[in-house]
Amino acid sequence: MINNYDAVAYLRDIRRNRRINQETIGNLLNVTKATISKYESGKLQMNTEDILKYADFLNVNRGDLPDLEVSSNLFVDESCLKVVGSVRAGYPLECYEIAEDVPVPSWILKKFPSAYGLRVHGESMDRIIPENTIAVVNPQSELPNGKIAIVRINGTETTMKKFYDLDGTIVLKPESTNPEYKTMIFDTKREQEDLHIEGRVVTFVPDPEIIL
Repeated sequence: MINNYDAVAYLRDIRRNRRINQETIGNLLNVTKATISKYESGKLQMNTEDILKYADFLNVNRGDLPDLEVSSNLFVDESCLKVVGSVRAGYPLECYEIAEDVPVPSWILKKFPSAYGLRVHGESMDRIIPENTIAVVNPQSELPNGKIAIVRINGTETTMKKFYDLDGTIVLKPESTNPEYKTMIFDTKREQEDLHIEGRVVTFVPDPEIIL
C-alpha cells in the first residue's frame, strides 16, 4: 500500500496557514484531535477517503494531492445540499429562509439524506465549527449529551451549541476561542417550553460564497 503521508502533510500545512485547528478536522472526520495529530505526524496512516474529505473541506483540488493512492470509486460526483437559512454561533439569531442549493461531497447526503445547510455566523463554536462555513444539519428532535445542536428559542431565534440534558436542566455550551461567550442554562419548565431542538450538526462544509 502506498504511504499517503505526503498528501496528509500537504493538507496539514494548508490547515495551519488558514488557522484551522486539529479539533475542527477531527470533528469533520469523526475522530479525536489526538488522532489527527498522529495522522499529521505520520504515526498513523490516514485512509484515502478521509484524505479526500479533508481536501474537500479545505477546497483543495484533489489532483493537487501528492502521491495519493486513489481508487476510482472515491471520485464521486458532487451532490446539492439545500441551504435554508443561517444560524448564530453566538447569541440567538432569527433564522431566515434562503432556499439555495450548494455543492457538497456526495458522501454527506448518502449518509444523511434528509440533511440541510445553515450558514454559520459568530464564533461561539469556532473550536469545532468555524465561522463562515455551512453547518450540515440532520433533522432530529433528540440527541445525546455533548453533541452539537441547532436549537430554536422563542419560536424564531436559533443558536448552535453543544447540548446537555442534566437531570432536567438544559445546558447549551459554547466551544469558543472567545471567553465572552457563556453557557446558557434553562432550569425551569417554563424556560424549556420555549426551546426546540431542530437537529444535530453532523459535519460542515466550506461556504462557496466565501473565498479562502
